[in-house]
Amino acid sequence: MEKKKQSGYFQRTISVMVTIYVSSYLITYTINVILAQLLSPEDYGNYKIAENFFDLASIPVLMGGATAALKFLPIAFKESNLTLIWEYTRFYLITILTLSFLLALITFSISINFLDNTLFGNHHPIAYATAIVPIMAIIVLIRSILQSKGLIYTSFIPKAISYPILQLGFILALYAFVGKLTVSWALMIAFTSLLIILCYLLIKGKQLGIIRFKKIKNPTSPLIWLKVSITMMLLSILHSVLNQIDLYMIEIFGNEDAVGYFATAQVTVMLLFSIQSAFMIVFNPLITLLLKEDMHNARKLNAKCFRLLLAFILPIGGLLFLFSKPILSIFGHNEPEAATTLQILVPGYLFSAMFAIPYSWLKYSGQEKNVTIIMFACLTLNIILNGLLIPNYGIQGAAIATTAMFISTFIALCIMVKKHLGFYPWSRVGS
Repeated sequence: MEKKKQSGYFQRTISVMVTIYVSSYLITYTINVILAQLLSPEDYGNYKIAENFFDLASIPVLMGGATAALKFLPIAFKESNLTLIWEYTRFYLITILTLSFLLALITFSISINFLDNTLFGNHHPIAYATAIVPIMAIIVLIRSILQSKGLIYTSFIPKAISYPILQLGFILALYAFVGKLTVSWALMIAFTSLLIILCYLLIKGKQLGIIRFKKIKNPTSPLIWLKVSITMMLLSILHSVLNQIDLYMIEIFGNEDAVGYFATAQVTVMLLFSIQSAFMIVFNPLITLLLKEDMHNARKLNAKCFRLLLAFILPIGGLLFLFSKPILSIFGHNEPEAATTLQILVPGYLFSAMFAIPYSWLKYSGQEKNVTIIMFACLTLNIILNGLLIPNYGIQGAAIATTAMFISTFIALCIMVKKHLGFYPWSRVGS
């Protein structure tokens, strides 16, 4: 009876998290449609480059503190050790602010010296996006700390739902009053929306005692945390770069309009990634516990996760593939290559969604270094293929490179899971 209650609870939690992430995706998708219609393909591409930049840059300035929080803080919450929790939070807050300042300094220096700009000149949107990096990183940190306390909904709803709603509201209001939108204004809207979310999370953290502003006696050596968090950071960076490298490669080997066209296809197919994220938020904590118990229950969890994941992503992937042209037509760019690009990306992102399961098993079973090697090798493959294919095949070549990379990553991770844990992600799925 207890196992049935737990199974029902987890399935309900998954359903709620999938609903949250799909809702977030739909709002974000609406935002991208509006931006694509109000901005030129070149400007929309520049905005997506900047957006991907502050998403990616928030990982190294955080130094893996968010991911490592799930390893260090649950026990501290269980023991009500709020001093240790604040000590951990304070260290990574200082790390974020310091590294974000250095990042901004380097970015503007490069822009001034190589793009012939003044300090307040017409910089690439990436330079202005550096202001968003520390806000995004602090949000991710506090979100993980709240997750460590077991507050899954409290930790993810503000960023997943409130942020895109605020962003959408500001965009519509600005356009209603001014009648136009620029890349700079779009970034300012993202900055303001995230700042509001950050203020809410800081207040919530203060109420829960996570943020205390008290002097700490006998502080813990940060090396204890950094030894784990830096490894986690490298994995997070590689995982994020796998999903973003194409836009940068098209920027280098293609043209500005092509970035915008590819971004519309990528934004659409990211629905599969949103569903994957919702699943892994629920299952990742269970993986850690079961690896310490027995592999029989671990295999059962694996089968359940893979079966449920396929039930969600396969029908949606099929719809995206069959109706790629009408789906992308709402962006208003009318680029026929984008529809074919989306069709090529769909199988790649299906494998991307599925490789999250072997990726998590390996990451939490002490195989972080091997996973890093695999991710780096597949990223290298993607870069080489992009360099070969984009000049001749444009955005479709980039899509082929991405799909080949995700399929290769999935195969390599599955082989490693079988070698170290004795099962494949699809083992016992039909039982």
